[in-house]
Parts: sequence; C-alpha cells; structure tokens
Amino acid sequence: MDLLKQLIIDEKKINNKLYSAGPYWEDKAKRASLEIKRFGLGQFRGSNSNVGGSFADIEVLDARTIYFLGRERFYAFLTNIYPINKIFKLQLRKTKQYFENYLNLKQENYKNSSRVKYLLNKYKLKNTVEFGCINKFSLGDKSYSFHYLNLLSEHDYLADFVNYKNINSVFEIGGGFGVNIHILLQNYPNIKKILYLDIVPNLFIGTEYLKHFYKDAVLDYNSTRNNSKIEFSKNNDLEIICIAPWQIEKVDCSIDYFHNSHSFIEMTENIIRNYVKYIEKFCSNKSQIVLTTYTKNTSAHLDIVKIINNVFKYKLNNFNQNLLLSNRKIQFFYSQNQK
Repeated sequence: MDLLKQLIIDEKKINNKLYSAGPYWEDKAKRASLEIKRFGLGQFRGSNSNVGGSFADIEVLDARTIYFLGRERFYAFLTNIYPINKIFKLQLRKTKQYFENYLNLKQENYKNSSRVKYLLNKYKLKNTVEFGCINKFSLGDKSYSFHYLNLLSEHDYLADFVNYKNINSVFEIGGGFGVNIHILLQNYPNIKKILYLDIVPNLFIGTEYLKHFYKDAVLDYNSTRNNSKIEFSKNNDLEIICIAPWQIEKVDCSIDYFHNSHSFIEMTENIIRNYVKYIEKFCSNKSQIVLTTYTKNTSAHLDIVKIINNVFKYKLNNFNQNLLLSNRKIQFFYSQNQK
C-alpha cells in the first residue's frame, strides 16, 4: 500500500483543478481509496467490494458493502435491525437469484455469439479473469471476461482505421485497470513503449494489475516521482510507465498512438484542454489519435463532441457504432489514417 499512500500524499500538493478527479469522479475516487484499504485488490473484480466502481467489471449485490460514509453508515446499520434485517435478507437472496439468472443468460449469449467466435479466432486473448472476476463465460476449456471481449470488439472496429502493427509507442489516459493495454500487448509485439496515466486511486489499481502480468517492465509512480524528466529508455525492451496526472508536465516522449476510452466526457473542459496541450506536444502529424465516448447522460458529463472539435488542432474524423456485444452506442474519434 506504500504506492497508494504516496499518491494520496502527493496529490494534495498539486493543482487539483487540473490533476485531481473532476465532479463526476470525485466521490468515486474517495470511496475507491477507502475500499482498497478495507479489502485490498485480491478480489477487486468480484462482488464484495466497490474498489473498481464505474470502470471495472464488478457486480456489487449487497449495498451495505459500499455504504460506509457519513449517514450511509447509519442507513446500513438500520438494515441489521429486526424486522428490517429479515426483509433486507429476503430481498438480497432474490437479487442474487436474479443476478445468477441474468449471468447464465449472458454467458449463453456470449458462448453462441458469432461476433465472439470471430474475435477469439482473430485475436489472442488470455488471462482475462484474474483478481476474482465473476462477469465471465467459458468456451471450451477457457474462461473469458465479458469486459475484455467488449473492449476487444471496440478495438476491432478501430483496427480498420489504425495500423496497430506499425505502432511502437502508446499513450493512454484513463486506462481503467489496464485492460486495453493488456489487449494491445497480447496482439502487437511491435508495441514496446507505453505511457499510462490515470487519476488517484485508479492509477494504483491499473499499475498493480499490469505488474501482475509484466512484472519489472512496469515502472510505477514511486519509480519516477523524483525524476526531473520522464522518458522511455532508448532500447527495444517492453516498458510501461505509469504516471500520475501532474507528472505529464515532466514527460519528454514521442508517441505514435494516443488512446482514450470514455473518460474525457467525465472530465472538466479545463482538464481536457490541459491534457490536449501535452498530447499534441508528444504526437506528430503522423501519430494516430483515438477517442471513444458514450452519450452524455448526467449533468456531470460534458458535451464532448463539441469540446473535442474545439480543442484539437488535428482534424478528428468520427463515426457512430452500435456495439453488438455490449448493446451500447459508441462514438469514435480518430485522426486521419496514415496507413
């Protein structure tokens, strides 16, 4: 936990209007930090903690596990008092039954999906259910995470526009717990240098997740926090540098490919403008830029289409895609293809 403690300490010293969680993530980030301290990361993709709330493939069935702040603790306490506890336990049993039925149906859908079979035949995909994943299905003698298949499906659409086989260096902002990076590295051995940025504590979760697979190739925040400059080593070894948002000012790298999935819409406009300033510094006109986003559905979300068109100097093409697996409509933005 030393890494998380250091991230929390250092975050208090920086410009929080640019480098801390915005309104959408502020409460979620606070809760996640406390949840990590309570439960650790061993089963963070399960059903007994909310460590990865809003970005991991968790399934919290008992609301009492996430009610532990302020008045919430009192409400959770009430559910343990007779006769409310009887009613709550009955409802919880029903909820678990409904979830199991839903999960069984979803598993059958994925097992029989032609899209899933196409993706698994085209791409490499292994080790997708680590850290207690319960949102998964089995095909043959292997298990796969729904979440991985959904992101792989998005990736497949993008592969029509981006030549991933010609990319050496990648920069991702808002990488969740590292799934997109894991997918890229399994399928493109040409990708050797990765810069991964996320807010606290999500960065801690993603760093530990990637370390699980790539060990010493992952440089965490403590490895670079005192560096005056953050740059890739001049070799062809795999290198994954995990940085906190405020460290972007120290980065001195050339990037072939920038990626952001669904998080720009959850930031403030000032945060996006600041990030874009550095993205365009690291990218040349031959670099590829890809953003994906869902539809604005709360007041905390931005009108992201308008903002993207205003802040990027590079022309970004866009298209909408109905995703067959997750049943979501996604908007993709990408720089002009350089194939």
